[in-house]
Amino acid sequence: MWLLDRIEALASANAAEPAVTTTARLADALAADADAVAVAQDLGGTGSDLVALVTALVTSAGVPYLAAWRYTDSGLRTRAAWERTWDLQRTEDALAARTALPEDDPQHLSEAEHAVARKEAGVDRIPVPPKYAKTDFRTATAWTLRGKLDVPKERFVLYPGTRAGADTSPVVGWAGWDHLQQARALAGQYTARKDAGAEDTELVPLLAGVAELVPWLLQWHDQPDPTFGERMGQFFAGFVAAEAAALGVTGDDLAAWRPPAPTRGQRTARGMSKPREPWYHVDGWRR
Repeated sequence: MWLLDRIEALASANAAEPAVTTTARLADALAADADAVAVAQDLGGTGSDLVALVTALVTSAGVPYLAAWRYTDSGLRTRAAWERTWDLQRTEDALAARTALPEDDPQHLSEAEHAVARKEAGVDRIPVPPKYAKTDFRTATAWTLRGKLDVPKERFVLYPGTRAGADTSPVVGWAGWDHLQQARALAGQYTARKDAGAEDTELVPLLAGVAELVPWLLQWHDQPDPTFGERMGQFFAGFVAAEAAALGVTGDDLAAWRPPAPTRGQRTARGMSKPREPWYHVDGWRR
């Protein structure tokens, strides 16, 4: 949809400094675009209705940032199977990298040693993760956008359960961010809400979202960063550990967090995310 393209362009405009926004802010920015306003008016989005229209469009093309917001209990079990496979793939890659080291390096593996190490690590036969079913997703929107292989086709990341100051419209981000950009935006939201005195019930899932990104940051973004001068995977791993300690929770507590049960008449969250690195399918399953 043309109008959705315009909204996505606004959400992605500052990828160098990724930060969450809200649908109300996107509507304010859209109001400066005469062509977009004309199309919105054709769709019935005039005046205050523009925020409602933008909210409806964005949430129909977005998936939540956190696995617990995306999946039902059965879906989380399927996700755990995928995560186990991704961990095995990382181990497989690490062992393969050791075969390329100089022979006098103590970490070097010969072909014979590599074969033994692969078997001992359980990576000689990596299981294929199970496919998702419609009932594995918390909403029909997430299922429609992701499907049985959980392939991200959404335009936006949704951040339910949090807010931006006095703005009560949905908090959102761009699904085109890479893992580091996602982490920076989410950590920024966490820090802003912590500084604003938000309750732990709001902060814990935000921190859990950063924690879910750490394995990908360690895999793809742990070389010394020229901008920040440090390894960002290790930085965010330390950030999660320090903030979890400050909140009095553990890594297991973050992983075990679940959304509150919806009240009568309340809709559950919607959400998704684009494929990032070419070597892995979705977040990590190798094609």
